[in-house]
Amino acid sequence: MSENFEWALPHCAAAERAILGAILIDAATYNDNLLARARGELSPEDFYVAAHRAVFRAMICAADRDAVIEPVQLGEELRRVGALEQAGGVAFIVELMSGLPVNTKIGHYARIVREHSLRRRIAKVGNRLYCEALELEIESNSILSSADEGLAQLREAAASERLPLFTSLNAFLRHDFYDGEEIAFNARRGEIVLVQSVTNHGKSTLVRNASVALSVGAALPPIVPLGEPRRVLLLNLEGAGGWFQQDLSVMVRSLSNEQRALADVNFFPTHAPHLEGAPLSLNQHMHRVRHEAQRLDIDVLVVDTASMAFALRNENDNAEVANGVMKPLTRLARWLNCLVPCKVSL
Repeated sequence: MSENFEWALPHCAAAERAILGAILIDAATYNDNLLARARGELSPEDFYVAAHRAVFRAMICAADRDAVIEPVQLGEELRRVGALEQAGGVAFIVELMSGLPVNTKIGHYARIVREHSLRRRIAKVGNRLYCEALELEIESNSILSSADEGLAQLREAAASERLPLFTSLNAFLRHDFYDGEEIAFNARRGEIVLVQSVTNHGKSTLVRNASVALSVGAALPPIVPLGEPRRVLLLNLEGAGGWFQQDLSVMVRSLSNEQRALADVNFFPTHAPHLEGAPLSLNQHMHRVRHEAQRLDIDVLVVDTASMAFALRNENDNAEVANGVMKPLTRLARWLNCLVPCKVSL
């Protein structure tokens, strides 16, 4: 199966070069902090330019042997594996340091390189599925299973933050975290928010108003900031459908015509859906919910309530909530790269 492309895959050679040059400058001051940080965030395969990939791999090999990270030593590392000519020789390594300030920060550049690396992986998965679809002897269900597996791996890669398993205090404090954009409830994509209070104290009204506000980019202080419109799926799994409909009708009255048009595009309120003759359960129908939410390109998935979504016996049992709600919702949030607010009664 071919992975040849008629165009260059996503990459940023300037960002790759900046990282390598910064590591060399840092090492020249008898410091290894930037290489350690880069190793925690990037692998050689994240570099698109073959010469950059080879140099970064040589840096890692040299560091593992406690060798000095400098052009001549790296040249010897590359020569040892027969990659010096491919990398452009020692002169190419020296040139990497040209034009960079001594205190170059690599966190920003590492995020750029990681983003392009992920996009290349997405393109390769798409190309593989395209090629499989043209092979008539491959079953369609097999192709769909391959697609699910590939997308799950990509979402896991997108959600993971490349830190070493264990770090020193100094390395941790120097790390450039990128937690992503805050959406609402002081939370970000891939995170879970539990909206908790005693029964009949307005949790459903709160999450419904928040859902409408998010879908049109309006503020609902203090939990929803003014921002860009989000695509919101609200699963309402308890109560009467008529009351749910009436609540939303009241909530959208204050919207302008432009906001109402945004809500029509971005907001997907759903009441007590049934699948296969039974009420929707995230225990049983997680794959279907995930597929539909991906199709709609959801930013926020609101679940009202946890007890109905997961058939909890006791919402006050912390262990049951942790194992029965938090773990599957965390997987779902990371798969979909979305925020998941979930209502829980006390």
